Amino acid sequence: MSPRPEEEAQLETDDDWGWHEDPTAEKTVDGKLNQMGRELRQLTAASLVATLIVAAAVGVVEHLQGNGFPNTCGFVVGGVLAIVNLWILAGGYFALIDRRALTLRVLLAALGSLVVLLGAGLYLLAAHRSWTVGFATGLTIPALGGILHAFRRAREES
Repeated sequence: MSPRPEEEAQLETDDDWGWHEDPTAEKTVDGKLNQMGRELRQLTAASLVATLIVAAAVGVVEHLQGNGFPNTCGFVVGGVLAIVNLWILAGGYFALIDRRALTLRVLLAALGSLVVLLGAGLYLLAAHRSWTVGFATGLTIPALGGILHAFRRAREES
């Protein structure tokens, strides 16, 4: 049975899992870009906190094992690089939203992201092989930062 038109309209407006537009934001492209910039800064802060928390935990475990800190070092490098990569990609995405489709920033965002990640990964494999597991794990930090950010937003909205 299909929903009635008023129920269907309600379903289209109730998006509990997606983008929540700031009701105070301007309804222009600049207003939306400003809101997305604020969200990106909050996500970055949450990602940095997640990096510090996990790096401290990994560091304690490695200290207890007495084998140095290869995973901690790799994790911090991977986490910071993932956050920088997030900013690079967001800058390109924001430029697309601002209708600067084929600007240098968009091209650098796409290519720069790939080149930086591959370059850092290859360098670590060659120069600091023992950091590889920590580095690969650190690259997932924006996802953990997103989870922390979502929990913070949920608490603010309740």
